[in-house]
Amino acid sequence: MTVRIEQKQRYAIIFIDRPEALNSLNQEALGDLSRAIKSLEGEAASNASLRAFVIAGAGDKSFIAGADIAEMASFTSVELEPEERSSAAESFSKKGQDALNIISDSKLISVAAINGFALGGGLELALACDLRLASDTSLIGLPETGLGLIPGFGGTQRLPRLIGKAAALEMILFASKISAQRAYEIGLIQKLFPKDTFWKDLNDFMDKLLSGKSSLAQKAAIHGVEKGIQMSLEEGLALERRLFGSLFQCEGAKEAVNNPDKPQDGPQEGITAFLKKRKPNFP
Repeated sequence: MTVRIEQKQRYAIIFIDRPEALNSLNQEALGDLSRAIKSLEGEAASNASLRAFVIAGAGDKSFIAGADIAEMASFTSVELEPEERSSAAESFSKKGQDALNIISDSKLISVAAINGFALGGGLELALACDLRLASDTSLIGLPETGLGLIPGFGGTQRLPRLIGKAAALEMILFASKISAQRAYEIGLIQKLFPKDTFWKDLNDFMDKLLSGKSSLAQKAAIHGVEKGIQMSLEEGLALERRLFGSLFQCEGAKEAVNNPDKPQDGPQEGITAFLKKRKPNFP
């Protein structure tokens, strides 16, 4: 296995566990990652307390240093016809995109914990997550054009949606590595933590993210943002209305009145708590 899972109280950490290769993504790792996320989603179906997963890199040097260059070297073999090289490369790109789409489509909140190099496919994986955190010594970039390539796991599509066309093209065309501080300044990551306290700060961040907030509302918000950004404003507003209304269809309104000590999710509990000047008792 190239990944391992560490269970926490309300979330899990998925470690890409190839430290000898700086956690680079080969086809085996992409498959293992996909299966790990699907496993957590299956667990969450019967365990409501599991609400998120964090992806991190094993060891203290690298988050994910990119796609496995040694594996891609086989695509350049002169023994293959040009069409065969192209087909092999496109298949690898699709496998990477499919794995990262599982992250972006997950109903669990996804967080990239960038604890070192996040280059190429590593940064593309982080872009597929809902949120990105980094240690203050991390280096981030898309170096593919320096290898005669382009980002192939979604980088040309997700990065400009996140930081804008000009800033994305600058990173891609220059193939440069930027500091975590610079990534924070351009909105690529949300939080910077000192390297020495990274894991403690990550745990505190996850606790704040998952405490005192409705799981249903957070899921609806993620869905609205992810899908709405691909729509026109008018379509996005219509989606928002439907999601807003759907939250009031959740079960438990009568239960919240008759048994106020039992944890409830949804607006009934949140609004009641606000009016009674108490903290909401979300499950």
